Amino acid sequence: MNYTFAQYRESADALQAKLGGFRPKVAMILGSGLGSLGDQVEQPLVVPYAQVPHMKRSTAPDHKGQFVFGRLSGRNVAVM
Repeated sequence: MNYTFAQYRESADALQAKLGGFRPKVAMILGSGLGSLGDQVEQPLVVPYAQVPHMKRSTAPDHKGQFVFGRLSGRNVAVM
């Protein structure tokens, strides 16, 4: 599927609305077996993919299908 710039903008706007003033400095895309790292994020703000317009749903078994924003090792992070 090809997405338009307007669709990307809609997704970004939805995330920004949920994050308020929080801005991650590090983004991590976790692979198989690393999902527990998201559980270690302090002060987590969890955003399910279903709440982000145009975000594809994961079909992988045991995939949580969510963003986790918060602090990890003293840094503002975004974890997928």
